[in-house]
Amino acid sequence: MTKKASTAKAEMLQAEINMAAGELSIDGGGKGEVSADLRYSSGGLVPNFRYDDTSFRGRLVVDQPKNQSANLQFEEDKWRIQLPDGLATDIDVNMGAGEARLKLGSLDLRKVALNIGAGKVVADFVGEPKRDYEIKIQGGVGECEVTLPKSAGIHAEASGGLGSIDVDGLEKKGSYYENAAFSQAGPKIRLSVQGGVGSIKILVR
Repeated sequence: MTKKASTAKAEMLQAEINMAAGELSIDGGGKGEVSADLRYSSGGLVPNFRYDDTSFRGRLVVDQPKNQSANLQFEEDKWRIQLPDGLATDIDVNMGAGEARLKLGSLDLRKVALNIGAGKVVADFVGEPKRDYEIKIQGGVGECEVTLPKSAGIHAEASGGLGSIDVDGLEKKGSYYENAAFSQAGPKIRLSVQGGVGSIKILVR
């Protein structure tokens, strides 16, 4: 099913995505609206799509009903969500298991929080940041790849039960990584990865 809502009244956007398992894709590039293509397994949980613009902050929630049935299947659950460029945006993703692919570099980000129980995360933030923002990734992610824009100052930290760490484009400084632009004027990005991540790759492009 496909859902859409106009963001014309909003000055800011808060997006909250809660998915039990499956494949999740979140992109920027929307033109004055939020949209979602929500495919779900036969006999599974029908996703909820809610958008509230009663205040200056538009609030998008995409989630699933609370259900304790052990017989539910999520293999066919595939959500693609597109968010509008031009609004100051907070994104909060909670996902039990699966694969999350995010392409968010065109958005006016303020904060991104990803909590993934198990699976893979590929997050691309390459673009021209409009302001300082932070990215927090935590959980038992099996594989995590984050690509950051070289046009921003970057400070990255990783802690917890981590496996391999591969960093390209940042200088290691003790327990953290930075690029030269972090000490200069301009937008700053702070990345924090916490938890039992099997492998993490941080790229600057």
